[in-house]
Amino acid sequence: MRFCMESTNLVCSSPELPFAAPPPPAQREATLRGPKSQNTGQFHFDRQSYIARNTAGDGLCALHALLGEKDSRGVYRYSPEDGRSPREHFIEDLRNIPRDNRNGPPSEPGVRTHYLAAMREFMRSHVRNWAQPPSYFTERDRNLLRTFRRALSEDARTRLDALHEDWARLLDSSEAEQNDFLFGEDVLNAYLAYIHHHAYCFVDVEILLQASIRHISVRIFAKNLSHRDVVPFFPLGDYLLDDVSAENVVYIWQENHHFSRCEPLQPIASRPEPSSAHPTAAEAETFAQRALRILSNIISRIVGWAILLSGMVYGAIQRSFGGAAREPLPAQPSNA
Repeated sequence: MRFCMESTNLVCSSPELPFAAPPPPAQREATLRGPKSQNTGQFHFDRQSYIARNTAGDGLCALHALLGEKDSRGVYRYSPEDGRSPREHFIEDLRNIPRDNRNGPPSEPGVRTHYLAAMREFMRSHVRNWAQPPSYFTERDRNLLRTFRRALSEDARTRLDALHEDWARLLDSSEAEQNDFLFGEDVLNAYLAYIHHHAYCFVDVEILLQASIRHISVRIFAKNLSHRDVVPFFPLGDYLLDDVSAENVVYIWQENHHFSRCEPLQPIASRPEPSSAHPTAAEAETFAQRALRILSNIISRIVGWAILLSGMVYGAIQRSFGGAAREPLPAQPSNA
């Protein structure tokens, strides 16, 4: 679920997308005072350490992390110069994507890939669950969905109801047929009506789509909440222009449903570059030490399991073949 009932965007005044009123002024002001939540994640990638920095958390943290600049308080925030909201700019960018025809795919291959991913995620996570929430939804998810449905305009609800029926008929169709449907204008209009509401929070698919439209190289990493001791983070997605240098890539950290802009802990340009594709002696030694430590741990575990197994086998043999001492036979009486 990607709802943010505390987000504070001013609702657009477009007559095509009428919506309920935004949150009350007191709630908007409370959020505008500062970020809702902050990540302090730190990760190492490509011989460089990065750390998450304060990023505005008003439901549009994904766009703030990608396009934002530091404000007077050191918080990354995207504030368009024309005074409109980041949400309005994102919607405008999607409406102006170059296409070969009205219902055709975007002309640029990179935009086409991430546009399709965003529309498919929209259908999978939202339209598919629109009419009837699945059984795995928590009560909180169900309440959020009901609240969101009531908040949307009647026009938006009608679009989503129709789209739900059309998509249900296409679930057993070929991928090509589904893609043709996802590139259509009906899906785009329903998607824009849905994300237009201030309660919708943008996520990684919108970051990658926005980056591809504006030709921004970006890498997104996420904290691993399930096996963080083994793999503390994992790549969530990227969009990279050809021959882009590391200092021109935007790095974003995702944790607890919040996206944060990352900064290198040291200037990227100051990092020593290897003289060749082969590792240096120091790098080779470090790799050898790491491999030896991993191998030692594996051997220790194998030996431990072998000892445990041998003890269990020995005990079973003892029980099966009378390991306990037998009682001596009684003495025979003498004939003398």
